[in-house]
Amino acid sequence: MTEDRRLAECARAGDRVALEALAKRWEGPVFAVCYRLLGRPDEARDASQEAFRRMLQSFKTWREDREFGPWVLAIARNTARAQLLQRGRAPASLDGAPEPVAVPPPAPPDVDRLRALLPRLEPLERAVLELRTRHGLTHEQIAEELQMPAGTVRSHASRAIARLRAWMKEEER
Repeated sequence: MTEDRRLAECARAGDRVALEALAKRWEGPVFAVCYRLLGRPDEARDASQEAFRRMLQSFKTWREDREFGPWVLAIARNTARAQLLQRGRAPASLDGAPEPVAVPPPAPPDVDRLRALLPRLEPLERAVLELRTRHGLTHEQIAEELQMPAGTVRSHASRAIARLRAWMKEEER
């Protein structure tokens, strides 16, 4: 049983600590989905909060045979789309995003230092890294969840890794 599934089952049974842990684990990816569709941080924050509210209301419909992550990201995506429809807007576009830059993987880093640097990343970069490293999604799965080309996902991941590497080098000086 995955950690997310265990937490979701506990949260559905009324465990507030488990619910808070799930919200903390998924706040970045949920925000990223909303931000990708809405294109504005303030609207993405509102949509994220609404998505978590809807998740709470829909917990009884979550099937234990499904993974929690794709379910909550689908709620986020539908929530952001509903906001777009209410406002008569089309989803934000990342056309013209720079091509991915190949960055070699870093040497085994100090995990605590990396965790301290993650909040400095752009929300979308952080969400891509979290979905890849914490939740084990492939670039293609992340692209599907965030509704963007896989190349754009790779670009965000490369930029995030490059920034983290540069910040770690700065700290070493």
